[in-house]
Amino acid sequence: MYSKEFLERMDYIQISVTNLEQSIKWYCENFGFKQDFKNDDLSVLFPPNDFPPVGLPTLLLNNAGRNPNWFVDNKGNKHAMHGLHTKKINELFEYCQEKKIECSKVMDEGFAYFMELYDPDNNMFSIIELKK
Repeated sequence: MYSKEFLERMDYIQISVTNLEQSIKWYCENFGFKQDFKNDDLSVLFPPNDFPPVGLPTLLLNNAGRNPNWFVDNKGNKHAMHGLHTKKINELFEYCQEKKIECSKVMDEGFAYFMELYDPDNNMFSIIELKK
């Protein structure tokens, strides 16, 4: 018996935010997330464009303060804990520039293109476009 028999899929990504209302608005307006549930401490957002499987994983915004979701490795490099896939990384970069969303330049890592994107609470997401 091994974990494949128990675990079916990734269900959610939870990040900490300082202003729940502002964060809901930011994710919905900038990236098309759709709010499903909200209370004083938490909001559940469904991803845009019917990511397969539909509606999963969800993004949970937790009104827990400023606790960015990245780490620093033993060489001092910052890394995202969550990654998102795109087929339009250059267009996404231009969109972020227009909207003044903090992001890195697009980097060619051989097998894929990457960029880092930050929300208003400094949560970091790695964006990847695989090469064909």
